[in-house]
Amino acid sequence: MNPIQILPLSVQNQIAAGEVVERPASVLKELLDNAVDACATQIDIEIASGGTALIRVTDNGQGIAKEQLPLAIMRHATSKITKISDLDQLESMGFRGEALASIASVSRFRLQSKTSASNLGTELSLDGREDAPEMKNINHPTGTSVIVRDLFFNVPVRREFLKSEKMELRQINDMIRRFVLIHATIGFSLTLDGRKKWDLTPAHNDMEYRLRLQKFMPDHFDELSQYHETQDQWVKIRGYCAPPDISRAQADFQFLFVNNRPIRDQKLAYAVRRAYQDLMFGQRHGIYCIWIDLPPSEVDVNVHPRKSEVRFKHPELIYTALYRFSNRAVNQPIAPKLSIATPALRNQSQVIQPSSDQIAQKLTLDSFQSAPFLAKPKVNPMYQSSFVHTEVPKAVAQMPEVGILGYAIGQLQGIYVLAQNEQGLVVVDMHAAHERILLERYKKQYDAQGIARQNLLIAVDVKVTDVEMNTYQAYSALIKHMGFTVHEKEDGLTLTQVPVDLNLSSTALAFKDLISDLHEHGLDENVQQNVLKILANICCHRAVRKMRQLSLPEMNQLLREIEQTERSSYCNHGRPTWSVISINDLDKYFHRGE
Repeated sequence: MNPIQILPLSVQNQIAAGEVVERPASVLKELLDNAVDACATQIDIEIASGGTALIRVTDNGQGIAKEQLPLAIMRHATSKITKISDLDQLESMGFRGEALASIASVSRFRLQSKTSASNLGTELSLDGREDAPEMKNINHPTGTSVIVRDLFFNVPVRREFLKSEKMELRQINDMIRRFVLIHATIGFSLTLDGRKKWDLTPAHNDMEYRLRLQKFMPDHFDELSQYHETQDQWVKIRGYCAPPDISRAQADFQFLFVNNRPIRDQKLAYAVRRAYQDLMFGQRHGIYCIWIDLPPSEVDVNVHPRKSEVRFKHPELIYTALYRFSNRAVNQPIAPKLSIATPALRNQSQVIQPSSDQIAQKLTLDSFQSAPFLAKPKVNPMYQSSFVHTEVPKAVAQMPEVGILGYAIGQLQGIYVLAQNEQGLVVVDMHAAHERILLERYKKQYDAQGIARQNLLIAVDVKVTDVEMNTYQAYSALIKHMGFTVHEKEDGLTLTQVPVDLNLSSTALAFKDLISDLHEHGLDENVQQNVLKILANICCHRAVRKMRQLSLPEMNQLLREIEQTERSSYCNHGRPTWSVISINDLDKYFHRGE
């Protein structure tokens, strides 16, 4: 075995660089952290060849004095803290004193800086060797420039593990996006392979900040996402959450910032996902940009060398506060504004298509006493695909609007309720809307004392397999909490009570689906999510069905309940429940006023 020896300083730094300098994007992050800590109001970024050939960050911050420059590239040399207890009050981005030393050890490194008290700037250069750095006077404005060339030139094995230039540039763009979104009052510019890509001025108000959202977030996020802010004890949460109909196939536009640090935390991300979970269609992902501000003593940032992970002293409090914030932010009832294809485009589009612009309107939640739907009238089995017209009494036609959805005027193809409001024509998917009404009602009951039950006049026998019987026995308490009273017998199960509002003709099917869901999903993980899936399935069996003709009082009752119900713009599967065709679009279509 070789004798134990102390490694040369250059080797120490190169090994340490593996923790901090993973790729070009991590280099850029450290340099941007330093620029922010220097109180810069303008940061200019230049990248070449995906960051391997050049990374240059120039700021107009406070600068570094000439005599301090050699210390800046020494490991564990920092101006941010002097003792370990300082971490409890840390407000700076950096504090370890490792970044510049690590970067300088694996690149051709230049550090240029000048303070306002100096007439000349100073340049320090080091080419990844153990040699003493070279220093010289230069002309330089107040602030600092860090130039990193030929990253990993002296550590070829590290360079081999880098991805393609395109992939590394994608990581860099993602890092820049986070900083631009976090630090609104700092101006940023980006030059890529010698070409200026963009130049952002500081944003000092919501309107100016939305220009950043427009540039760095998906289409329509800036238009449709409202700013929200809440204070829960000493936790302040603020930010923007997109409505559920603006979503992504991947979770690539979900940004969480803790005390202005971009972090990745699965538990916090799940808190936001819970707010979206029964509003998204399919396996879609929400889009958001959320800041969590809390006292420095409540968060430990000294967890990971790249500071991308943190620990909280009171994680459950943070989680709960974030869920409440997200739930309020996401729970903004909206509906897409539909446009009508012009006659010239009828060959291309014969149907109503959603336009790119959408309206976000808050429903008036006046006190309202829930009432059951009226008895179901019989439907003609030879029902034709046509508009079901019901004469609107003159008194009704002159009624003032009773809510954002107006008043009902008829039904279309046994599927849609048509209503009139100030904007124009409201189209409601009655089954989807009723599903949401029932789900929100069941959720409240479930969270309280369990779903209310109704007695069956005649008990329903349900034949079950051995597997289904085992599933029932394992989850019998939960099944009772969900509104089913069940008795075991030798050849199966007997239902004597079922959830209130459940369609009695679907009793056995709803119960069998519940058993199937419990067998498939269980409740070991993501309990809340699985319970919601099960409740949603029960609601689907109960909701008013396609081809059922409603009377005008029934239609208006449905509209009022939609207005009173949270999350009523989307059904339990994430599809929209109502939309608006504006009177302006109708006028354009029929060339009125031309």
